[in-house]
Amino acid sequence: MLGCEIVVNTTSSLISIYLAETILGALESLLATSLENILPYRSTVRISVKPSDFISGAPEYQILDVDGDQRIQIRHSTTWDSHSHEAREVFRSWLLELMLKLIPLFAVSGDDPKSYAEQLVIQEQAMGRALNFSDGSIAVENILGNSPRIRLSDWEDYADARTRFELRRTLAWNDGLDSGRVTAPSRPGDSDAVPNRDPLGVESLKHRDRQVLSLIHIPLWNQAKWHATVYAWSEDPTAMPLLAMGFKNEVAAKKIFEEWRRRLGRADNDEQLYVSVITGVDRKSPSSYCVVVGIDPEWEVKGLPGSQVVTVSRINRMDPPDSRNLNAFLEGFNRAGAYVLLPAYFIRQGEPIDFFTELGILKTKLRVSPAWKLTEHDPDIIALDADDDPIIPDGVDNPPVIRALQSLAKLRRPKSRRADPRAETSKHSPLSSKPGRNQLCWCGSGKKSKKCHGGQRLA
Repeated sequence: MLGCEIVVNTTSSLISIYLAETILGALESLLATSLENILPYRSTVRISVKPSDFISGAPEYQILDVDGDQRIQIRHSTTWDSHSHEAREVFRSWLLELMLKLIPLFAVSGDDPKSYAEQLVIQEQAMGRALNFSDGSIAVENILGNSPRIRLSDWEDYADARTRFELRRTLAWNDGLDSGRVTAPSRPGDSDAVPNRDPLGVESLKHRDRQVLSLIHIPLWNQAKWHATVYAWSEDPTAMPLLAMGFKNEVAAKKIFEEWRRRLGRADNDEQLYVSVITGVDRKSPSSYCVVVGIDPEWEVKGLPGSQVVTVSRINRMDPPDSRNLNAFLEGFNRAGAYVLLPAYFIRQGEPIDFFTELGILKTKLRVSPAWKLTEHDPDIIALDADDDPIIPDGVDNPPVIRALQSLAKLRRPKSRRADPRAETSKHSPLSSKPGRNQLCWCGSGKKSKKCHGGQRLA
């Protein structure tokens, strides 16, 4: 759903199966029209459903933290009262509460995810529609009766236990289904990829067409508050430099790296974790740069089902007075061919920094790129805002970042404005203040002002 895999493990109990199918059906009904409004940040969500002799009435749920991975455990009574109006209302209230807790565990919206879930469930009365179509017990019992036989063991009384039914078929049977390989989509950033003029368009997108890749647990990162990038290096040419992520919350920072260590190991040999440094992001502040952390967009893209791959990243912008620290780190990285990524507890400049070296992860891959080289389909374009003014070297005509910034402006503009063709003009006009020579020309050509109307007089 939404590109996130929802895995429900259940016993063979008929009540457990009914409950699991109802939860999946309710989620699918609620989120069916949410592809544009909500994005998942987790690749997989796991739910377990089991009966319990100690529960009566509505089921009970518990959110567990298993090695940094939040899972939902649901236990229910061994009897199922699905016919009385009172029991239905109790179950409806319980399912409503579960949905409000479950959705924010794997997805976020432009607004607060919990508020969006409440709006979807309560204000838009989507839960009523979801229950009408998702309660599997109603459909099954209407067709097969109150005691349906859905397992082989349910039919043992109707068969002679001494009878054996030998397999007669000798060839594999697939009912004519094609089991050919899935064609892999092009990797993000491939030069021969066909440009998608509406990369976030979801009008024709189905849930199964989206695949989520993420190493970022958004609620945990919100608690950790990454606000600085710190470097440490040695004069020893063989010593690996340190790239420390400065967090304000020590506990949450450690949990982030503990989860990464469990998934990646002490050394990220498969280079799943992606780290990039984008320089020259601000013409007025030449030493400013951005650090992007997420999952490598090229990792396991081959063979992924779906036509849209969603990745989750975090960005930290640094505005130092000069580039000495960054340059010293990069020199050490180029000499050693590797660096160590680790968390650090850091509040403000001038105070001690606590490096948690025991949670470090060895990395050999680091992308460093000037902002002006970023294209509109480059994953690192997320480091820039639409109104940024990156450094463009003299002599470089039509740098790819200009079109990328224009695309960002269209994507981040409210939908009502995007639908109005008059809103597609540049933010400058011939009657407004004159744009800078390296800013986009007011005419919307995509060229810098100095290469277009910047030298012309206006009548």
